[in-house]
Amino acid sequence: MIDPAGRATYLAYRAGGLAARLVPAPIATPMAGGLGRALRFAMRGRADMVARHQQRVAGGPLDEREVRRAVDEAFASYGRYWLEMFKLPHTGLGELTRGFTAQGYERVEAGLAAGKGVIVALPHLGGWEWAGAWMAEVKRHRLLVVVELVEPPDLFEWFAAAREAMG
Repeated sequence: MIDPAGRATYLAYRAGGLAARLVPAPIATPMAGGLGRALRFAMRGRADMVARHQQRVAGGPLDEREVRRAVDEAFASYGRYWLEMFKLPHTGLGELTRGFTAQGYERVEAGLAAGKGVIVALPHLGGWEWAGAWMAEVKRHRLLVVVELVEPPDLFEWFAAAREAMG
């Protein structure tokens, strides 16, 4: 049985998935960024962690306004990431390939041609699921993906099913 907070989380993600399919992109994209920005206030612990990370990667100290702006943009980016993730299982090949580039993909092809498996390590800097969908749907590769176990279990199963549907 899912606890009430877990059930609310699950339903919120499912609602986001539905909204991503129904709301037109010109409205959905700014909405997702705004929702991401708003969530930083509800997720103080994560916002503090992002602030520490932004200070670390800035190459020098940031003043309070710069940190706030960096955290704000990180949360907005995360909102847009979820929008893209929610839309992906319902994206056709034309949209999937439009504007997509894969630098260094010839190394993957060379490794496969040599009869060896290939490990592709991607930074967690955006919609890496799009790269996986591109490799599965366009290049017809069989993929195995390492994922983080998320709670509640129903939410993990929903994510797993969405990713499996994409190949």
